[in-house]
Amino acid sequence: MIRTNYKTAPGPETGRNEDLVVLSDIFSLVRRQKGAFLCHMSCEEERDAPMNHLGRFQPRDVLPMPVLEGNGWQLKQYAILSEGRTFDTAVSKAAGSEAFDRLPPAGGLEDPVNAHGIGFQIVHFAQVAVVAPVFYWQWGSVLSKIGQLRASWQTPTLFEDGVEEVIGCLWEMDIVTFEANAWKTTVLSGEGSPAQRLAAYMEARMECPASAN
Repeated sequence: MIRTNYKTAPGPETGRNEDLVVLSDIFSLVRRQKGAFLCHMSCEEERDAPMNHLGRFQPRDVLPMPVLEGNGWQLKQYAILSEGRTFDTAVSKAAGSEAFDRLPPAGGLEDPVNAHGIGFQIVHFAQVAVVAPVFYWQWGSVLSKIGQLRASWQTPTLFEDGVEEVIGCLWEMDIVTFEANAWKTTVLSGEGSPAQRLAAYMEARMECPASAN
């Protein structure tokens, strides 16, 4: 506590001016508060500092998650973890729930007109936000997407509209490439029944720990 009842006469026991003692207390407290403030500013600036968009590309962990089912849809789900981020089940569940709310009506695998009810979602625990793009198959060989889903780190389970024209970042596109090849070599392989091809596709999962690269 800072004392404000300054005395100009020497203290009876110490022989020092009490006003100097009080001012010393004040300056000491100000220095401590300033240091704490500067530390807080430094931590905030470091956390919110923009990423170096032209820095060297670094692989990120890719985690295959359980298949999600809802509204007639089956979605493979992946998580990507940027440096310093950890997986959060509540976030992935919220992303999946939002995806089912936004996907079009699901048709069957052999439906030539509508979406096949099969797709995948990538929940990217990125540096600046959580983004969760959703891709789905229709017309046999066409990969479509819904609008980008994005949640801030302040409210990571509240997904809203992201940037409409964005397809995905390089880390996400690695998964898209894998899934496109998996679809081509299973569902469009011409081998086995449609149900068998679909089962093979759903079992094909990409897994890529960053430490392995």
